Amino acid sequence: MNVANLEQLHARLDAVEAGLSEAVDAAAVHMTAYQDELQRFIETRGRNVSPEALDALQKRQNTVLEAMRSRRQAIGDALRKLHRQGSASRAYAAMDVAP
Repeated sequence: MNVANLEQLHARLDAVEAGLSEAVDAAAVHMTAYQDELQRFIETRGRNVSPEALDALQKRQNTVLEAMRSRRQAIGDALRKLHRQGSASRAYAAMDVAP
């Protein structure tokens, strides 16, 4: 099995971040694959990489994870709003009153 290098790990994070606009679930799958690659990278090459390079990678990962959290929160907020609107519409319909 090939072990990713730093550039490939950064590219994987770019792909995860780009996918957030389309599907959070798909981005989560890519993030899991990234974390597996990162683990293999650290186990095999971690001692040969500068702390600064690993720190930069971790900061980038944290930025992407925060973007994922924000996107999930926005989706959850939108779903809750739709649910409330639907509940209100049903309540008005039950009373035979136009909203």
